[in-house]
Order: sequence, then structure tokens, then C-alpha cells
Amino acid sequence: MVLKNKKGQGMSTEFIVVVIILVIVAIIVIGFIYYFNKKATETVELVVPSAISAKVQQCRVALSTSDYNTYCINFGEATLVGSNKQGWINCEYPDVQKGLVALDIPLGLKCDDGVADDFCKRQREAVGFKGSLILDKNNKQIACVPGIKCSEAGGTQFETVLKSKGCSTGFFEVTDKTINDLPSNDYTCCIKT
Repeated sequence: MVLKNKKGQGMSTEFIVVVIILVIVAIIVIGFIYYFNKKATETVELVVPSAISAKVQQCRVALSTSDYNTYCINFGEATLVGSNKQGWINCEYPDVQKGLVALDIPLGLKCDDGVADDFCKRQREAVGFKGSLILDKNNKQIACVPGIKCSEAGGTQFETVLKSKGCSTGFFEVTDKTINDLPSNDYTCCIKT
């Protein structure tokens, strides 16, 4: 069957059906892409805090292109999970790794030992920056944070105590330096001069 338009030119029914089917397929494909992209973002946000989810997405791209520099050497600022401390992390940070696993991304790159230490040393060379490494329970270097350890705060002795308990006799609380190795915000660093 051929439909006639005003100019008398014919348009076949088959052509119209093909166009309608193509439009429907395009809408379905766009819907699937939107749905799976939204699902992937929601999955990451359920597994890792939003401050780290941007790094997870960056690492996902680095893995897909085997980009070692982005994966290992490009550290980004983030709030470290569980401590609320600002620090610098790369794609081997444990919570970034959890986010990648949640997205079913194969972890195909491995950073060389000492990458975090090298980054932290470069940060320490910056004027006025003191920073140290954060280690996980297996002594793997996972982040660099600004500040110093309690043992580096000066004095002849140091102690880390609960703020509610206060410093021992003869010790003074360190208030003029950023201490980055306290177990939580409930603790303080005390030194004996």
C-alpha cells in the first residue's frame, strides 16, 4: 500500500514502520544507558561516601585505559573515611577499591611500593607543609595527611590521651600544631618539655 501526500509522491508503509521501529529502539537504548549509569552511581554512593565517589569514577576510567599515572600517581584531596581528616588519596585507597569492586570493575593495575611515600615527601617539600603517611593495618601506605605525628610535636616525652581525661601531670596539650595520628577527635596529644 502506498500513501500519497499532497504533491503526489508516494511514501511506502514499510518506510514509516521502519522509522517508527528505529525511534522506539533509540528510546529504549537511551533508557537503558540512563538506568545503568544511574544504578552504577547509586551503587558507588551506597558503598563509599560521596567525597570518595568522584575518585572512584576517575579510577574506573584509569582502569579502563590502563592509565598507571592516573591510577597510582595522581593523588586527589578527600575526606578520609572514619577520621574526617582531609588527606590525599590515590586509587589504592581502600574505600576507592570497595567502590570499584561494587561496580564489578576488575582491579587490573597495581601501584609500586612507596608511591604514597614519594607523594608525601613531595608534599613535605612544599613551604610550610608537614605531612605524614597513613598506614592501614597491614602497614600498606594508603594516604598522606597534613600535620605531624604526636611524637614529632616536640618535648622530651609525648602521650595520646582522651580529651576528657586531660594531660598527665607535667604534660601540656599541643594546641598550636595539627596532629594527624590521633585515633579520633576525642583524643589529644600531650608533650612534656
